[in-house]
Amino acid sequence: MAVTWQGVPAQYQQALTQVIDGRDGGIDGQVQVAFQQTPGLAIERDGDQGMVTYHSEADLLRAATLWLGRAKTETAFTES
Repeated sequence: MAVTWQGVPAQYQQALTQVIDGRDGGIDGQVQVAFQQTPGLAIERDGDQGMVTYHSEADLLRAATLWLGRAKTETAFTES
């Protein structure tokens, strides 16, 4: 089982990998990653599908961490 992160810009891929490495155990799913114009972040999950939107690199890394933390115990959530 593993989470697949789709749409991560190349310049953030290494940082994201370092932050999430080993933290997705027991979670199976696909997360779409998208940039948003407004500052902040949003995360959501519905079963094995997820979405992370971010404004900055820090937002992306925080959103990924939050998403994984909630996904360990919840199969559906929305937070912005």
